Amino acid sequence: MRIKIYFMEIIDLNDGVHQIKSDDYQKIWDFVKRHRGAIKSVHSGSKLVSEKKFEEIKKEENFK
Repeated sequence: MRIKIYFMEIIDLNDGVHQIKSDDYQKIWDFVKRHRGAIKSVHSGSKLVSEKKFEEIKKEENFK
């Protein structure tokens, strides 16, 4: 079974790059809305991953 993962790369006002991943797109947009004043640009996308890879991604610090 494949699971859809959404990711968003955010560039802050200091040109720092941060990536957020989630299986729920709304959680990512809620984060972006809360930090709107500190964001310079946003790039987003999605990909299908295996269940094993999904479990690995869930352990990452940037998973929401």
